[in-house]
Amino acid sequence: MQMNFGGGSVDYSTGSIDASDSWGVSHRTHWGDATLFASYGELKVSADELSQFFDVYRLFGLPGEQLASRYEVEGKRTSLLSLGLGYDPGSWFVMGEWARS
Repeated sequence: MQMNFGGGSVDYSTGSIDASDSWGVSHRTHWGDATLFASYGELKVSADELSQFFDVYRLFGLPGEQLASRYEVEGKRTSLLSLGLGYDPGSWFVMGEWARS
């Protein structure tokens, strides 16, 4: 089992992306040729350029404001749950993953 916590930021020419209050837990287990894995994590995200993008939606009144409020990431806490399975008998392999945020 792995646990993580922290945050960070990336600056680029037109803005920055900041993540803070990040934490997560993940686990991977092997059973014969099969591998099972699961993870869950949460973080708070801010992205300069996306805020400008959603400001355009707000120009369309209440429906645009509702869309912007629902999908904008500025300062919102988000989570991710992921479950996966892999099978590798040697000469071929298959992997699949389901995720929800």
